Amino acid sequence: MTRSTSKTAACERKSEPRILEFLTMCQIVTSFLIIIMSLLNLLLTDRDKVLWSMLVGAGFSYLVPNPRFKCAGDGSIDESIHYFAAEQQLD
Repeated sequence: MTRSTSKTAACERKSEPRILEFLTMCQIVTSFLIIIMSLLNLLLTDRDKVLWSMLVGAGFSYLVPNPRFKCAGDGSIDESIHYFAAEQQLD
């Protein structure tokens, strides 16, 4: 590999996180805009209430982080649920 191609590859690796960060910020801004527009349409109009309420719910569910389960054993969700149930029975 020549020196110029290694520099190009290094520049691409550095710019990749910035592109991902930019795309993530665009997705978050778009989600907020959808939520705001949906809430405005729910408050100001009487048409398509179901559509706008579904968009508000979908926007909020996109922004809320996924739940984290305690992992037991190999970390599978099934084992985690059994582990959590066993802990609850001990209490």
